[in-house]
Amino acid sequence: KADKWELPAVFRWIAWRFEIDVSEMARTFNCGVGMAIVVAQEDVAEVLKVLRSLEEEPMVIGELEERRQGEDEVVIRGAESCWLTLQELGVSMPFAHVLSGLKDKQHTRRSKVAVLGAGGLAATARTLRGLINASEVAAFPAEVISVMSYTANSKLMEHAKAAGIDTVVVGDSDAAAVQAELERTSAELVVVLNDVDVAALGDEFVGRWEGKMLLCRASLTRQLVGLAAPTAALEQGVCVTGCTVYSQTPGEGRSPIVCQESTRVLPDDTPEKLYERVISECENKALPEAV
Repeated sequence: KADKWELPAVFRWIAWRFEIDVSEMARTFNCGVGMAIVVAQEDVAEVLKVLRSLEEEPMVIGELEERRQGEDEVVIRGAESCWLTLQELGVSMPFAHVLSGLKDKQHTRRSKVAVLGAGGLAATARTLRGLINASEVAAFPAEVISVMSYTANSKLMEHAKAAGIDTVVVGDSDAAAVQAELERTSAELVVVLNDVDVAALGDEFVGRWEGKMLLCRASLTRQLVGLAAPTAALEQGVCVTGCTVYSQTPGEGRSPIVCQESTRVLPDDTPEKLYERVISECENKALPEAV
């Protein structure tokens, strides 16, 4: 799947300069895939974990299928759109969420992100899934290297393990345990999901990570945690709600907003339905953008 990695700058130039179509590019060049490893589906998570421990940046780019008669041995789906060359601009412009600059991304180090969630609400795991999906694109500037949860057997941990990401269970509001995991993984950015009350971790922890911690809330006002936010929106009769990603500051200082997305409140909404829509329509866009 062509949207899983970026076509390197040199190949984009070759395609433009010599007017080579994407099918010919794929047949002739490796197009940025240095090595492909074929593993069983049940081994994917473990292989990803091992490769990341060796400072590699692996991604799942496709799967094996039965080849039809006359079909190419390797089929790259979506290459025509993701690698489309705009000749009038003189550059190859990857579409969608892949960066278009000519800088070689292979030598750009990505920031290490650790995620903290309570894990009690299954819907919250989809916010993590959205961030993982974004980080699977080679041009995304960060990678999720650890997921911490207050709940052992949660969807949050399930999603993380499926992606080959380190997981650890920490006690509710146990700032010392969270700090220990951040130090162990050399995390550079902490993402706190909407079901965690970061104030319970204490001002010392918040101060230590000031400017390096993003909080996500299923509300445009930031005050409420988890399902309390959509519940309050319905009780107040608002027409629009959404999510807020902001950078927490210690004490009573005003924490700067990094990104917000909104969605309409529908007549038949329940707290659960509205919560799930805020995550799918708002948090899954706002959080990767903020990171």
